Amino acid sequence: MPYTEEQKREHIRELQRYLHGIDMSRGKVPSVIPDGVYGERTAAAVAEFQREKGIPATGRTDSETWDMLVREYLNETGNRPIPFSVFPSADYVCHKGCGGVLVWVIQSVLAELGRRYDNMTVIKINGDYTAETETAVREFQRICGINHTGSVDSRTWNLMLACYENKFE
Repeated sequence: MPYTEEQKREHIRELQRYLHGIDMSRGKVPSVIPDGVYGERTAAAVAEFQREKGIPATGRTDSETWDMLVREYLNETGNRPIPFSVFPSADYVCHKGCGGVLVWVIQSVLAELGRRYDNMTVIKINGDYTAETETAVREFQRICGINHTGSVDSRTWNLMLACYENKFE
């Protein structure tokens, strides 16, 4: 069976995913978006990777480059978790009526803070910004001495994460 164009594109996407993962982990390889096209950016990223590893920087993926790339990818992505940013922007405000992953994370952080600190309530985690979530946010804001709106803006978010990660201890 001949090697199809779609198989070729999928193999290039796999290569690009590895390059992208290495870039996200340590930022030394030029950023590549996995699109299945072996263009200039992909060739530049491969050449930079080859230079870093001390092999001829051809920009082409031979078996030596492929093997090193896979090892590096597995080493980089397996040892250090990639940060998961969920708060959309500095101007965004999450409030009663919102839903989804961000609300689920907010509720998870509030629930954990409720388990850790006597002066906070453990809340239910359901992904919907309910009255219970709003009350827990107001309680957290009051404890932190900031305006207690019941909504999570970037200031409240940052304080929640700092408390969650025990950065004030």
